Amino acid sequence: MEFNDDFLRSVTIEKQADTLNDIAEIVENFYDLGSVEHIEQIHIGETNFSYFVTLAQNGSVKKYFAQLYNGGKSLADVKHELALREYFMRNRKTSLKCALHYPTKDGGYTVKCYCPEIKRERYFCIFDFLEGDSLGSRDEWAFGRMKEEKYKAYATGIAYYHIGAYGFKSPVSYKESSNMSFEDELKAYKSMFTDELAKMKEKHSDLQEAYRFFTDYQPRLLELLEKYTERYEANKNDLVMCTAHMDPGANNYMFDKNLRPVGVCDLDWSQEHLRLFDITWAILETFCEYDFENLRTNMNIDKCVDFVNAYNRAIENEGNPLPGKMIEKEKEMLPEIFQLVAMRFGFYNPLLLIATDNPTASDEYELYWGNWGKTAIEFVEDHMEEFKNKLLV
Repeated sequence: MEFNDDFLRSVTIEKQADTLNDIAEIVENFYDLGSVEHIEQIHIGETNFSYFVTLAQNGSVKKYFAQLYNGGKSLADVKHELALREYFMRNRKTSLKCALHYPTKDGGYTVKCYCPEIKRERYFCIFDFLEGDSLGSRDEWAFGRMKEEKYKAYATGIAYYHIGAYGFKSPVSYKESSNMSFEDELKAYKSMFTDELAKMKEKHSDLQEAYRFFTDYQPRLLELLEKYTERYEANKNDLVMCTAHMDPGANNYMFDKNLRPVGVCDLDWSQEHLRLFDITWAILETFCEYDFENLRTNMNIDKCVDFVNAYNRAIENEGNPLPGKMIEKEKEMLPEIFQLVAMRFGFYNPLLLIATDNPTASDEYELYWGNWGKTAIEFVEDHMEEFKNKLLV
């Protein structure tokens, strides 16, 4: 569809803690999809508000998925994601689908919601409801607990997404959206770990335990950031780029009863990036046997290698379409890029929640994810050569 800002409609949502009535009114007033029979907020993710909405129209009832994006998402970000979804479904070559959005009554693509509590605008969209099953709760698919047949299906889902999204050209530029090149992202890491951290300490004095942890690990973190940024810069021209998901946890993929990937969700971070970003993020969430009580992480490197091989087989089985199977240089660089991705996972993203006044941020939250990132980084640092040798066999 054409993304015309002339049809943008606006409302006000007064209370962030109770949005159900507001969302019901938005759906009924701005969309031609029927009357609300049932609406519930589903507590997935930490930034966007998500809902299941059941609507009745012309004697039939249909279920939809709706989303109120977080206050950090711009109109350009929304336009980027919706265009990507349309491209993916036009270009789809496998069993994997994504949900498409519905236009408003007058042909708009989103509804702008001003939220005075946070003094920000948030954007609302309603989507198809995707059928399929998840791989279970985080306790079932993370921490090294995922069964072999499931992590191979998951690797296949990531491969299918890369195939279908490959070649997407966004209608908005980096400057318009919140997307960043990896080079700029790594600069943002350094700023977040130094200047921004210092500002947070003054603004949010209630997070003393978190600040103590981040400050104590800061010299080591900056040392490794510099080391692996240099390694990335030296090898970046040999690494494969694609439209990466950027939040490719197993919770964002859906499967049929035969573990065939049938759905991919949560595309609002997706952008042109290193293919290795998705692969290493998936390994980080899936195979880190993170023990928060004892502050340590173990990883079964053989399973990580098996996961990479499953990804390659999935692409090979589809006839090796672009972006193609992982190349040797990617395998060599995988544990090094892992270190940078773990910095985003355990340090940059949690600190960003503090910087943007997200209520999720707390000492407990920041320490949980920060220690996960730290222990994963140190494990891979201690097993770097073993990781590389097994990947390159």
